[in-house]
Amino acid sequence: MKDMTQIALFNLLFSLWQHLTYPRRLQLTLLKGLMLVSAVAEVVSLAVVLPFIGILVSPNRVFSYPIFGDVVLAWGFTSLNQLVLTLAAILATVALIAGAIRILLLWVSSRL
Repeated sequence: MKDMTQIALFNLLFSLWQHLTYPRRLQLTLLKGLMLVSAVAEVVSLAVVLPFIGILVSPNRVFSYPIFGDVVLAWGFTSLNQLVLTLAAILATVALIAGAIRILLLWVSSRL
């Protein structure tokens, strides 16, 4: 029974898609792409928070990890304050970009 309703729903959506004009189909496809970009931006903004919190909680452990310590030293960070400030700037930038994409998605979807 459940499969029949899913098939009927798919047929109805396909029929609706066939009735749309080409510009409207293109707009919907671009909206789906913008939704995907927005989702990726949200995930990245959340992923940047974890290293920042880790450095705030125990800044001395950053240099103890071999891979991360080498990368930090290779980029020229000599003190933990420089690293915290840089990660705070990256976090703020990523959050602003994700917010701008979210606002753009809201504007585009309301215009559509």
